[in-house]
Amino acid sequence: MSYEIYKSIKQLPDGTFQVISASSNVYPKHWSDWRMTYFKDTWPTATNEEQKALWELYSTGSGDHFYPANWKANQKLASKFMKEKGYDWWMHGKNPELWLQYAQEFIEYKKVSTYKKRKFVVSMMFGATREYVKKKSSRHTWPAWNKADAKVYTAVDEQDILNMFRGYDQYQVQVEEI
Repeated sequence: MSYEIYKSIKQLPDGTFQVISASSNVYPKHWSDWRMTYFKDTWPTATNEEQKALWELYSTGSGDHFYPANWKANQKLASKFMKEKGYDWWMHGKNPELWLQYAQEFIEYKKVSTYKKRKFVVSMMFGATREYVKKKSSRHTWPAWNKADAKVYTAVDEQDILNMFRGYDQYQVQVEEI
């Protein structure tokens, strides 16, 4: 099954989305910069917040893969919402008005959810000393001696941060909430 991988998403004032994405079944990856109008075309009366919620709910069944952390977290929350409510993903095509109601409920669900994002810093053993992570690339980390200089990661739980540092187990990664 093919799915879309989203590298960048920006919602425009008219409710459409400017995205940079690639298809999962094309190698090498060809990133395209384009404008998504599907949600605005299907639900023209929906507000911008509802447009975003519609996409977050839609992504739970379409298999969309997000690089932006806030979209990843909201997709996870949307999946939890759909399961808790017992809503059918296929309803978006059968009854668009009902799907818009789902989106409105999801917006309220996000506001009262216990699934809130928290702030964390990461420390690792750099040689014989434990230091904080100031910067991280895909293959390298840079240390900071002071906690104030450490990069602040925002996530729902510790496990999300530990997943980011999966290849660094030998450095005794520790996640600390701030």
